[in-house]
Amino acid sequence: MFKIKSILLICCLGALISIPTYADKSNIILNSINENYDIPDVSGIVTNMPWRNDEDFLNAKDKYETPILMAGFCAVLKNPLPGEEHNVATAAKSVNGQVLKPSMIFSQNNNIGPFTAARGYKTGSSYSGGNIVMTEGGGVCKIATSLYNLSTLSNLEIVERYYHAMPINYVPYGQDATVAYGIKDFRFKNTTDGNILIWSRLIGNRLYMGLYGTEIPPKVTWNHEISHIVKPSIKYVKNENLSPGEMKTKIVGMDGAMVKSSLTIVYKDGTIAIKKMSPSNYLPLPELIEINWLRRIIMSDEKEIPLIQIPQNKNITIGTYTYRHLDEPKLHDRETDVYYKTKERLPVSNVAIPTYDAVLEAKLWVDDENKK
Repeated sequence: MFKIKSILLICCLGALISIPTYADKSNIILNSINENYDIPDVSGIVTNMPWRNDEDFLNAKDKYETPILMAGFCAVLKNPLPGEEHNVATAAKSVNGQVLKPSMIFSQNNNIGPFTAARGYKTGSSYSGGNIVMTEGGGVCKIATSLYNLSTLSNLEIVERYYHAMPINYVPYGQDATVAYGIKDFRFKNTTDGNILIWSRLIGNRLYMGLYGTEIPPKVTWNHEISHIVKPSIKYVKNENLSPGEMKTKIVGMDGAMVKSSLTIVYKDGTIAIKKMSPSNYLPLPELIEINWLRRIIMSDEKEIPLIQIPQNKNITIGTYTYRHLDEPKLHDRETDVYYKTKERLPVSNVAIPTYDAVLEAKLWVDDENKK
């Protein structure tokens, strides 16, 4: 599932080495190579963190007496939208090193918000209903989502959590959390008897976060029941910077769905408990395709003549066929038929069945006309 850069430890003379749980000199020596950390291809649990030999981190663990990694999580961000990486990095620095005392509730909005330009955040992409919009601080939900997974894996109490309007592509359905300052928050409670230290770092497109405390949590496994699946629509946006006829998928669509989530919790004594989590109802995320189409004339002998070569509203005669350049969809082999590439014809009426490209062209033309 993921690659682990590793070092080889050779024990001479058959001596047995005991590796302590707590951060001491032996632990520092074993982790002296900073590159020895998990580099997952998909989001999920990680145990080998990139900061294990960081002096500030080690000092913080000692100061707040949080020797145990309760849970580690890495969110692999797939094709981050504009402004997102900067905002995630800014938020990760803000949450890094925060400490929760026993019974204390962490609030993303109160602890590291507001997510404004005055605090170093840029405009980034966010969901608003079934649309993608640009807002200050867009992207900080990656912090909320990572903390949701961390606090769940640490068997802590989730006080407040909201799902996104549409699914996100870096965690499974039902495992996301969103925030909107002053409206929606993500909060969890330290239900342990000791402090909890939060550490985080964005490396490339990977957001690493860890919770450190005094207790080893039980084994926690997610379960999801997905139903009422709705396929996404496809939206086309004209991009004249593309080559004529070129299409580029900007956003991969995702199904809408209803999700019932639960946890299977296995305690040290073997006791198993099932815990229901808050449900999630997602609208489908539309697929966004950029396109720069070039209308073409398709002759009966399959010879193509780019429309750009024909003057506007002028006749052109090729062989026995006369064509006219008009700004509207046409039918095949008539005076009004110069744009459609024909797939086949009906046997009696001889009506032309256009190809998919031709139908797409007509749709784009209609969309352009509706915007006028």
